Amino acid sequence: MRMLLIGVFGALALGSSLAFADDVVSGMEIQTISVVGAKRIDPATLVLQSGLERGEQLTGQRASDALAAIYKGGFIENVALYSRLIEGGGMEVILKVEERPLIDSIAFEGNDELTDKRLKELLKIKERQVYSRTKVEEAVAQLSAKYHGDGYFLVRIEPIVRPLSDNRVTLVFQVQEGEKTRIRTVDIIGNHRFDDVTLMRSVDSQPMGFLSFFSSSGVYERQKLLNDVEKIRGYYMDRGHFDFEMGAPQVMLTPDLAYMDITFELTEGEIYNIGDIDVTGDYQQPKSELMALVGIHPGEPFSRSKVGQTIQSLTEAVADLGYAYTNVNPLTQVDEEHHTVSFTFDIHKGERVYYRRIEIIGNSKTSDAVIRRELRINEAEKFAFSKLRRSRERVQRLGYFETVDFNTPRVDGVLDQTDVVIDVAERSTGQVSVGMGYSSVDKIIGQASVQENNLFGQGQSLKASGQFSRSTMDYNISFTEPYLFNQPTSMTANVYNTRRLNVGSSVAIRDYDQLTRGASLNLGKELSEFLHESVSYGISNTSISNVGSNAPLYVQAGTVVTGILGHAISWDTRNSTYFPTDGGVQTWRLEYAGLGGDSRFVRSSLETTDFIPLDKDQDWIGSFHARYGRAVATSSGGIPYIERYQMGGGGSVRGFQYYSLGAKDSNNITLGGTVEVVANVELLTPVPLLADAGFKGVLFADVGQVFQEYERPSPQKLRRSVGFGLRWMSPVGPLRFEWAFPQGVRSGDNLLTFEFNMGGMSF
Repeated sequence: MRMLLIGVFGALALGSSLAFADDVVSGMEIQTISVVGAKRIDPATLVLQSGLERGEQLTGQRASDALAAIYKGGFIENVALYSRLIEGGGMEVILKVEERPLIDSIAFEGNDELTDKRLKELLKIKERQVYSRTKVEEAVAQLSAKYHGDGYFLVRIEPIVRPLSDNRVTLVFQVQEGEKTRIRTVDIIGNHRFDDVTLMRSVDSQPMGFLSFFSSSGVYERQKLLNDVEKIRGYYMDRGHFDFEMGAPQVMLTPDLAYMDITFELTEGEIYNIGDIDVTGDYQQPKSELMALVGIHPGEPFSRSKVGQTIQSLTEAVADLGYAYTNVNPLTQVDEEHHTVSFTFDIHKGERVYYRRIEIIGNSKTSDAVIRRELRINEAEKFAFSKLRRSRERVQRLGYFETVDFNTPRVDGVLDQTDVVIDVAERSTGQVSVGMGYSSVDKIIGQASVQENNLFGQGQSLKASGQFSRSTMDYNISFTEPYLFNQPTSMTANVYNTRRLNVGSSVAIRDYDQLTRGASLNLGKELSEFLHESVSYGISNTSISNVGSNAPLYVQAGTVVTGILGHAISWDTRNSTYFPTDGGVQTWRLEYAGLGGDSRFVRSSLETTDFIPLDKDQDWIGSFHARYGRAVATSSGGIPYIERYQMGGGGSVRGFQYYSLGAKDSNNITLGGTVEVVANVELLTPVPLLADAGFKGVLFADVGQVFQEYERPSPQKLRRSVGFGLRWMSPVGPLRFEWAFPQGVRSGDNLLTFEFNMGGMSF
C-alpha cells in the first residue's frame, strides 16, 4: 500500500501542493474522500468546498485547487491532502484539517476614553466567529482609526489571544491610549473681510492654552475639525459670499505626534445680493401662500441658511397635503457683473402617500400603547408632515426617552405607501432626590424623595417625598394616571401629612405645633393640542396644639377642616415637560374653599413660564417665570394661616429663608399673605472647560413678596436677590448648587445664602 503526500500546512498551502504535484499518479480515479480532524465543521462541507468528486482523476493542479478552496473558506488553520491506493484500483483522498479556534469572547484592557461597548460596535469581527489573523489585524486598524479621529495619535493597540478549552480563545485588545494630540497653532489664510479673531469665535478647534492640560480644550478631534470647515463656510455664505470656496484643512503633526498645526485656506469671493425670486413646479396651494414662506427678499445679501430654511418650509407645506417625497430644487441664475443671484424654487410633489404601518422599536420597558396614544397619525391616513412632527414632539415630551427618531421608509414596490418606524432610546425614569439647605436658626434643612415617572412602563407616576428641619416634618405621596380608562383624561391622587413646630415661621421659637393631614384628587383633560383643563378637590384637617404665650393672637388651639374645589386652564407649548429648552406654559387657576369644611375663601392666580433658546444648538437658554395670586375671604372667619401665601427660598425668592417673607408679628413670626407676586429670570449657560461633562452654569435674579389684606402691593416692599449656580447632570441625577445674594436686606429678614439640591428643579 502506498501513500502520497500532496498537501500543505497553514499559509504555505499553495506552495506545498505545487511542490508535490509531480508525485501524483496521473489518470488515477478518486474512489472515496475522507476528512480527518474536523470537529465543529461538517466533513461534507469541507468536501464540497474542495470541489473534488468521486470518479474524477486527481492531478497536482486539482489538489492545489482543492487545498486553496478549503483554506479560502476561512474555517481551517492548517490543511493537508493525502492519497492512498486501494485494492481494486483507484485511490482514497484524505483531507487532514486543523480547525481555526472559535472566539469565545472579546475583551479590552487599558481603555478609558472609549467604553468596551463603543469599541465592540466598531469591530467587524464578533464573538462566536472563527478566529482569523487577518480579521484581527483589520480590527486593530479600525480601533486605531477611531482613536486617531478622537485625537489619540499616540495610541498603541496589541491583540492578545488567550487559549481556552475545546479549541476556543479569548481575544483581548490591550490598549495604551496615550495623551491626546493637542493643537499648537491654527492659521487662517485668505481671509480679508473678517479677521482671524472673528472667524475663530465660530470654530471648536482652538489652540491649546494655559488651562488645556487641566481640561479638554485645545485637543484635536477629526469630526470637530470637519465641522469647523462647515462653520466657517456657513459664516461667510450667510453674509453674502455666494461663491465662497474652502478646501480641506491642512494638518501637520509634530514628529513626536504630541502636537499639530492646523491651517484653513479659503477664498472669500464677492458679496452677492438676492435678485428675483419665484416658485414654480407642481403644487396644489395658491402660489401666494408658498411665496409667503420664502425667507429671502430681493436686494438683501445672500444667506445660505435662509435659502435652506425656505426649502424646508416649502417642502413641509407641500408634504403636509400627503406628498411625503416632495422635492424642492433651488434653481439659481447668477449675474456676475452685478453680483446678484436669483432663485427659482422648483417644486415636484410626486405621488400622494399613505401610512401603511406604524412600528415602534427600542422600547424595552415602555409599552407601545403609551407611545401610540401620543401620536397624531394613524395607519391608512395620508401623510401629513405637521402631524408627524407634532407626534414626535409629544413622544419626546413624555420624558421617558433620550432620543426619539421618526423614520419613514418607502414600501418596496409601492409608490403611494410608507411605513413609520419610531426608534426610541429609553432613559432612566426613576429618581432619588436628596436636597439640603442651611439657615442660621434651623441649621440643616433637608428634603428627600423617590419618584418613578413611568411605573411598570405604563406611563403612570408615583412619588413619595419628605422635607425635614428642626421645625418641619412633611410627607407626601402622589400617584398620576395620565390616561384614565384609556381616555385622554388624567387623574392625580395625593395624600399628605405635615407636622410643623413653630408654624408661624421656621426661625422663631417653638410657640405651637401644627399637624395637617389631607388628600386631593385632580382630573385633567386636553381640550386641544396645547390647551389643558383640570378640576380638583382637596380636603385637609389641621390641628393646632401646645399653644404658648408667645404665639400670635390668631393662633387658637383646635381643629380646622378645609375643603377646596379647584379649576385650572393651561396653555402648554414646551418641547419637554422635564428639561424644556423652548416654549412655555401659562396657567390660570381658580379655587373655592367652602364645599365641605370650616373655611370660606376664593383664591385665584395667573402664572407663566417661558423658555427661550439663545443659540442654534440650544446650549444657552433664557427663562422667565412670573406668578400673581390673590385670596379673598368670603366669611368673617378669614383665611386660615395654612392656606395663606408663603414665600422665600427655592421656587420663589432665593437667598431668603423658606416661608420667611411678608409681614411678621412682634415675635418675628410670618403672618402669611393674601396676595403674592413673584418673578424669576434665569440664564442657563455651558460652563467653560466643563461643558462636555454635563455642567451648566446659571445666573438668576428673583423678586417677590406676599402682602396682607390691608397692604397695598408696592415695588418698594418687594424682596430681591441675584445669584449664580452650578447644575450638573450627574450619573446619579441632576445636582444643583446655588448661591443667592439678597439685595436691600432689612431688619428681621432671615437669609438662606446657599442651597444644594439633588433631583428636581425649583419650577
